[in-house]
Amino acid sequence: MAEADLPSAESMLSYLEETRAMTMAWIDTCAEEGLDRRTDGEEWIRLEQIVYALRHLQHHSGEVCAYQKQFNHDQNQWT
Repeated sequence: MAEADLPSAESMLSYLEETRAMTMAWIDTCAEEGLDRRTDGEEWIRLEQIVYALRHLQHHSGEVCAYQKQFNHDQNQWT
């Protein structure tokens, strides 16, 4: 992928902020309604969704670390 095709840092930071706000709103709902409840139409309870999301994040963090190592980049502290 050409660098010109990549999103700008500004747009990525904006997306991060939007995602963070949506996540916090969802977590607030979980706190109010409980982690043992299902979201409408969902198969998993909310606690299972959170655990899945954390595992998924771990998976992608591992991918980032592997790519950094593959291309001889220093690893970021957050990974």
